[in-house]
Amino acid sequence: MQIINTKFYQTAFLLTIVLSFSLPAKFYAQHRGDNLSFQGLYSPVDIGGKALAMGGAYTSMSGDVNSLFWNPAGLYGVNHFQITASANYNSNLWRESQQYRPDRMFVTLPFYLEGLYVPDPKNNGQWDYYLADSTQYNVSLPVMGKDPYSKDAANWQRTENNFKLNNFALAAPLKLFKQDLVVSLGYNVQYNIQDYDRNNSYLSPTLGDYLYGEATPVNGVDTLVVKWYNYERQRTGNIYNGSGAIAYQLTDYLNVGIKAKVIWGQTDDQLSLNRVGEFHLITQNKFKFWYVLDNNLTTGTSKYSGVNYTLGAILNLNRFSFGVNIDLPYTLERKWDYTTTHTDTTGISSIHTSGTDKFKYPAIFTFGLHFMPSDQFLFSIDYQTAPFSKATFELASNDTTFRQWVNQNSLRFGVEFKASKLISLLAGYRSISVPFVPDGAALADRGPSSDSYTAGVSLNVFGGRVDVAYEIRILKYYDQYLSNTNYKYQSLNNLVLGYTYSL
Repeated sequence: MQIINTKFYQTAFLLTIVLSFSLPAKFYAQHRGDNLSFQGLYSPVDIGGKALAMGGAYTSMSGDVNSLFWNPAGLYGVNHFQITASANYNSNLWRESQQYRPDRMFVTLPFYLEGLYVPDPKNNGQWDYYLADSTQYNVSLPVMGKDPYSKDAANWQRTENNFKLNNFALAAPLKLFKQDLVVSLGYNVQYNIQDYDRNNSYLSPTLGDYLYGEATPVNGVDTLVVKWYNYERQRTGNIYNGSGAIAYQLTDYLNVGIKAKVIWGQTDDQLSLNRVGEFHLITQNKFKFWYVLDNNLTTGTSKYSGVNYTLGAILNLNRFSFGVNIDLPYTLERKWDYTTTHTDTTGISSIHTSGTDKFKYPAIFTFGLHFMPSDQFLFSIDYQTAPFSKATFELASNDTTFRQWVNQNSLRFGVEFKASKLISLLAGYRSISVPFVPDGAALADRGPSSDSYTAGVSLNVFGGRVDVAYEIRILKYYDQYLSNTNYKYQSLNNLVLGYTYSL
């Protein structure tokens, strides 16, 4: 028997119609809450202001010490001792707008999850349909007419700022056994990790699956308990590498290079899963809600290590150059050490865990082409493919939230205009996909892509070259479930200043 008055039905029906028409036209999703593993390790730091300003389309460039970080074959052409360094300031932003859709099975339950109805603790365990027929049941109207990715529509927003020395490198030409070579040594930040994820309505079991028959259905006799948590995961830190490379000319037109790098670093990790309460579902539109104290906080560190080798080649043909860079397969180890603290009505307890996870990277291929139609203009294009679907993960613990990565691709464009002997103007664009496919995605083998726009300037002053680059990167996607849509927005503002000196 349902005891919900007519006015309340009208309100619920209106909200259902409004939220249904707010659905987007495509599916991009992220998992509803993953355990700590290898998050944040798929977007390496771009080294060199000029390379970044040209959208990262730098694989076919030669004669620059910064080629150590893009294609070791490009070191050939360095005719004098070069030394370079760069630093960057970046600002990361995350926000989310979560929209639930009332369903005929439990019309009022989404009001709880979206925060439109905040139950009074004194009503713990009372029938929702009984409360809905009272004056205590005040449901706020949802946000209307807002861009779901905008700040005004967001349920939460977070920003992180960071300043860091990115790299230091040197290159020098030499002759060995009558062979002209270029050798280079360098240090750089490979990953400046600022990973963050949050979900204010983490449900177990997933309500979106339950409402459409993919979990145990309610039968009016047995109670289905759905636990509601606030989930938050954060990882910050850096992974560094020290590199050594050698390049030489194989033929009059072909330069080749090889690079070895040692990888190390550490991150501070945190994951919290705090119970808001739980729903006891009986049958259609008949359920109870309780607030429950049940908090879990995991904190600790991850230490990373690995060794990687890179092969490169550049073919020079008059005003054309074609380059290829291959990062060979390698294994990155993550040694983690965590403490999990549990808090409930009986008190506080903690447990210590540790282990070693392994991420076996596949070979990553980058192809580049640049063309100089005149001495003033240069156009470049790069394409990178990282077949992460072939990656192997060895985890120390059984993690049911872990999902296999998918292939990551990046298409990059760059242009340089040499306005004079002293100044060059630079611009670029790139599209970068992410290697996760979340719950509810329409395409099971492809992640959403971010758009990156870059611009900069190179100045030949102070006996060398000063590079200034600015990037804005935007990623928009949404988590699509049968019960709700979570609109995710991430942006990166990146300012890089570099200096290269030649003797």
